[in-house]
Amino acid sequence: HNVSSKLAQDPKFKLRKPTAYHWDFSVLGLEVLLCGLFAVPPGNGLIPQAPLHTRALANCKIEAAGNGQTREVFSDVVETRWSN
Repeated sequence: HNVSSKLAQDPKFKLRKPTAYHWDFSVLGLEVLLCGLFAVPPGNGLIPQAPLHTRALANCKIEAAGNGQTREVFSDVVETRWSN
């Protein structure tokens, strides 16, 4: 499994849906196959799984960590994926 998937599904984001590695790779494989048959360049399969995408959909609060420092605390993520 790739590193970006692991980072995007980190427990700190508190995702409600389970991981869907095999489904994601199956759909991506089918897309690459169809794009190859029709001579169309395939899309990038990492974008929806990227940690930046997950972080952008996260609801977080900034809390004081002491000594004038702050930290982000994730309450939940607005999950937009259809699988699982």
